[in-house]
Amino acid sequence: MYCRCGCVEAALEVFRRVSSKDVVLWNVMIGGLAMHGHDRLAVDLFALMKETATAPNESTYIAAMFAQTVHIVLVCTKPKMVCT
Repeated sequence: MYCRCGCVEAALEVFRRVSSKDVVLWNVMIGGLAMHGHDRLAVDLFALMKETATAPNESTYIAAMFAQTVHIVLVCTKPKMVCT
């Protein structure tokens, strides 16, 4: 809930403290991070999830694709620096 509301630091703290993370918790974190501009962290979290015993579901893949889309948009729309 913290992550969806934009309290990313609080959400990460709660996430770290949970010993048995289920797929719903992973999905909320991945989606919430992406929603609030932490796209790289969301993609990294998805990669970390794949290393655990928790199997991704359809919602996980949607959240991960959203995070990757946000990342691509942010990278492609950054103003280019001009060296003079």
